[in-house]
Amino acid sequence: GLDGEAKALSPREVMVLAAEVRAKGDRKRGEEIFHRADLACLTCHRLGNEGGVIGPDLNAIGTGQPIDFIIGAILTPNKEIKEGYLAFEVASKDGEIYQGYKVRESNQELVLRDVLQNQEVRLRTSNIQSQRALGSLMPAGLVNHLTGAEFRDLLRYLSELGTPGR
Repeated sequence: GLDGEAKALSPREVMVLAAEVRAKGDRKRGEEIFHRADLACLTCHRLGNEGGVIGPDLNAIGTGQPIDFIIGAILTPNKEIKEGYLAFEVASKDGEIYQGYKVRESNQELVLRDVLQNQEVRLRTSNIQSQRALGSLMPAGLVNHLTGAEFRDLLRYLSELGTPGR
């Protein structure tokens, strides 16, 4: 089950896993795993013409990121957060709480993209009581229930997204 704890891998273990992904990973099975309801990847991530906009678009992740980065992004999502995907919680002086990604900020206004409603929220800075970074919205431990082979196959699939012929 989802225990919320990230699996910690040493740099050597990441290197070994990346080599296994290249040698033994099954892209087709990885695609099936990606689409499974228990992972709900498409709830947050866009792929092709489907999916959400809460997390980064994955259409070309295989061309833009090496396997070791993809491993880290999944296992420890707060380690490296893609620009524009650091979530914030903002409390207003009138007691409202907002969560989302900062779109822009000036001396007069903070604009957040509310990720659940996918709309912009404009807050006057004079009405902001506090704000704090929440980190990545991707939960740690999301793949802990996968077998080693399932995780390897999922990584193979993701590592090939956007590559020629994929």
